[in-house]
Amino acid sequence: MTVYFLSSVGALLLSLLVTKLLSVKKITGDKFLRVLKAFGLITAFLFMFRYMMGDLYIEDKQITFLFSIGQGLEGFSSLSHAIFSSVLVWINVTAILMVVLYPFFKSVKTLRFLTAFVCPVILVLNFACLENLLLGNFGLEIYEFSIRGLLLSIELGFAIGISVIALIDYLKSIKTEEYKIDKSLILCVIFSFLGMILATCPNYFPQIVLETLTTDDVDGLNLNHRLYVYPAIIIPIVLYVLLKDRSYDTKRFSMIYYALAGLYLYSLTHKFADFAYINEAGQFIVNVSNLPFHLCNTALYITPACLIFKAKKVFYFTYFINVLGAFLAIAMPDYNLDGQNGSMFVHDTVLFFRSHYQAFFMPLLVVGLGIFKRPRMKEFKYSLAGFAAYYLFVLIVNGWFTNYDPDIDYFFINSDFIADKLGSWAVALRNLTWEFDINGLHFKYYPIYQSLYFTVYIIMSLGMWFLYELGYDVAMGWHDIANRNKAFKLDELALELKLNGREKGEPVDMESTNKLILKNFTKRYGTSDVYAVKDACLEVTGGEVFGFLGPNGAGKSTIIKSIVGIQTITDGAISVCGYDVKTQAVGAKSQIGFVPDHYALYEKLTAREYVNYIADLYEVPKDVREERLNGFIKQFEFESAIDNPIRTYSHGMKQKVTIMAALIHDPKVWILDEPLTGLDPNSIFQVKECMKNHAKKGNIVFFSSHIIDVVEKICDKIAIIRKGQIQCVKTLEEIEREDTLENFYMSVINGKEVAPIKVAKQTAEEV
Repeated sequence: MTVYFLSSVGALLLSLLVTKLLSVKKITGDKFLRVLKAFGLITAFLFMFRYMMGDLYIEDKQITFLFSIGQGLEGFSSLSHAIFSSVLVWINVTAILMVVLYPFFKSVKTLRFLTAFVCPVILVLNFACLENLLLGNFGLEIYEFSIRGLLLSIELGFAIGISVIALIDYLKSIKTEEYKIDKSLILCVIFSFLGMILATCPNYFPQIVLETLTTDDVDGLNLNHRLYVYPAIIIPIVLYVLLKDRSYDTKRFSMIYYALAGLYLYSLTHKFADFAYINEAGQFIVNVSNLPFHLCNTALYITPACLIFKAKKVFYFTYFINVLGAFLAIAMPDYNLDGQNGSMFVHDTVLFFRSHYQAFFMPLLVVGLGIFKRPRMKEFKYSLAGFAAYYLFVLIVNGWFTNYDPDIDYFFINSDFIADKLGSWAVALRNLTWEFDINGLHFKYYPIYQSLYFTVYIIMSLGMWFLYELGYDVAMGWHDIANRNKAFKLDELALELKLNGREKGEPVDMESTNKLILKNFTKRYGTSDVYAVKDACLEVTGGEVFGFLGPNGAGKSTIIKSIVGIQTITDGAISVCGYDVKTQAVGAKSQIGFVPDHYALYEKLTAREYVNYIADLYEVPKDVREERLNGFIKQFEFESAIDNPIRTYSHGMKQKVTIMAALIHDPKVWILDEPLTGLDPNSIFQVKECMKNHAKKGNIVFFSSHIIDVVEKICDKIAIIRKGQIQCVKTLEEIEREDTLENFYMSVINGKEVAPIKVAKQTAEEV
């Protein structure tokens, strides 16, 4: 045992010595992190090789049963001693996975805390009880020199070294207040650690701990079977809820940890010797019956590799193909129990379901959390080509390897396992065979059955993809609703503070009841880095006809749509007659009449019916609406057409209906987006007169236009916007003292006349 202790201490001292030398030479940052990553990779390789070189002694020994009949287990004095060693083996793997991943995910606060404070405790306990740890892993083999024991000892030393370095680093960061330990972090650490422990819980542990094993098979969707099916649905939902709002690194670390834990648990019964070995005669023998060519087995290797190396194209293969296979396996389990009963807690039963859990929901969860993007048809085609290659490979392997083991049946395409479940028609198709010999080897295929198998599987994969997308849409919908409700509550609270005890229906700003105000208004679409509008500031007063000018794409329609509430506000604020557009949307809209650039009318209605419908929305009294409507009918010469269906109208007539509907509630702010486009001269004159008359009543008329002559004749003031920034706000009188509006406009949009308005950023309280 002495050599093992010395190996651990030596590896620990080496890691700490290298770290100390780096700190003395003031090598920090990326260079130091590269060294730490090297230590992590060394630890990972030591773990992998000693683990894959032989069986785990304590695995699948039915220890409870052995001790109950007095036989015991060699090396263990009691049942509690055996269970203690089993727990040491279990938590050792948890700690090793954390310290290996720590250098690559230092930004994950939870992992950083666990590696600094929890891993040292686990690893020091492992070192203090090294004999028990070695005994649980290798049995009596440790009492003679063992390469596996040596590798474990060195691995343990390096792991302790990494955790000590993490502890020192964390203590330094606390002093600089980079990472504070608070209640939320502690709660997150507790739940994360429990999840990590459960993820690495050995498949044999339930069998060791439970005194009595149920003899009921997990088959045919009985209760035992359903108790295994439910976690396949519950676990991914819980993980999604816990991780959806976390950082990308946290999500990716969590998925890599879970994937590696799943691969570790699967590998308990799939070591190097299970795949190939050298027999007593010195011959290299491949164990063809135990190679991981089953579709769900490949997922256990593919998923962690894709997450670690960000291999997107390979990932979508497991997303489209492995998930369906795992789902069918969970629904129709086929066990390899080596003579054991199919009870709930037998090692192979637990292994079967846990392995298929990972193949089933891990790819879906990875896409749901946004680690990889939702695929398109192109990715499905790539996956289809990959599956075709895999299917052809398995067909060849099955036909070839049955010469050495007649039970070979990778992907269940060589036996009648699936055919028996489908019925007599499938069995009949399978009876149509194609057989031939090559170099003394006999090959047997079922061409029609196996071709149909492939085709149906592809169709089912396409159908499952539809279900995935539906599920993502539902989840995103719930997420969006939750975010909106949260935003509404925050807006209501902010509104209450602004009103300071006044009624909710009152304007926030009582001093601006006749004004349209933009304060540092900013709009960005989605996650784009380009701003459609940035820091726009405007103030329009009642009685003004205000022209809003700018080239196409400058941001005019973006500002107008945000004022009327069609689009959200990224930053800043908009106030309409004292009502805040964001927190008092209904109040603000009640003050606005809007004529869009592209109207949308209910064309089966008559003009009178449509205007009355809009008047009902604004609760305009019947006698008032009739008086106003009669005035519009006369002004727009609409007497003969007012009771005709709108679908019979010309473009100009439909525009007039839109204007009448926008003014029926006599809004204080009338907003028009390119209102004169496509109108004849008479209609343009009528609309201009209507705009002037509305402003004379003390109301605001705010409109965008490309027709400079019209703006010049009716506007009191104009603003020019270019590339999302308001360049100037001037009265027509100021402009005409120096030049014509047309010349001034051209010089501004060409960037020659004036610089963009610079506005100091306002505080939230000022906004």
